[in-house]
Amino acid sequence: MQNKTVKWAIRILLAWFILATLGPCTITHKFGPYYGKVVDQDSGEPIAGAVVLVEFRTLLHTLAGFTSHFVNAFETVTNDNGEFHIEAYRAWVFRFPHKWETNCDIMVFKPGFGSYPSYPAVRKRYDPGFSIPEHQHVTIGLPKLNTREERQKSLSLLSVHTIPEDKRKELARVIQMEMKNLGYVKYKNPRSSQE
Repeated sequence: MQNKTVKWAIRILLAWFILATLGPCTITHKFGPYYGKVVDQDSGEPIAGAVVLVEFRTLLHTLAGFTSHFVNAFETVTNDNGEFHIEAYRAWVFRFPHKWETNCDIMVFKPGFGSYPSYPAVRKRYDPGFSIPEHQHVTIGLPKLNTREERQKSLSLLSVHTIPEDKRKELARVIQMEMKNLGYVKYKNPRSSQE
């Protein structure tokens, strides 16, 4: 009986020690919600089918400055009224001594329009740089593109290489659609069984 009690006491102490050691290494932050509308920045008409992707990252201070590290990303597609909504998200990661990049990074893309926020002709951007505010309705204007060169430039400004493929499926689909429109690849809609 005494032997079992000692074993349980050792297990409890070991569990407490592990939690006390690892607990401070886990960091958390709540993001969002994010919502608003995507419109043609000249006409104000809503843009349906635009992909809105938000990305969350941590920062690590090194001798060379801060390095950014992917945590998670969520995407949605605007409805017929150009509206989007991304739910609030509580992120937990085991990354001591990282700190949170407290603003999301955002990308908005629709074939035939300049990508937000990186395309130079985008007139209004939210601060800081590549983010949008939480808990606030935003209007994101995309410039309509008229030439092949403008469309190629918009595609080239989409920086997706740090986001895992399973977190950007809709964005990958519309990028492939635009590449097909520009004559680069044959596009097959994965949602359609008739193609």
